Amino acid sequence: MLPEELVRTFPHLTLAQVHDALSYYYDHQPEIDEEMRKNLSEDALTESLPAKQVLSFKYDAGKGEFLVTSRG
Repeated sequence: MLPEELVRTFPHLTLAQVHDALSYYYDHQPEIDEEMRKNLSEDALTESLPAKQVLSFKYDAGKGEFLVTSRG
């Protein structure tokens, strides 16, 4: 999708904002892609749990990630 199409789709954004966001993405692409990959894998985990499963999240500063445990 072209930047101009994004502005038409999201009229609350300016063309400059779209270009700024794209520029930031290209400058940080590996980190952003990794974060998106993590988020997608978390979605798959969530979908695989039974409906009444209770999740507990704890941030592990040493690893820089959240630990997820479940009960139910």
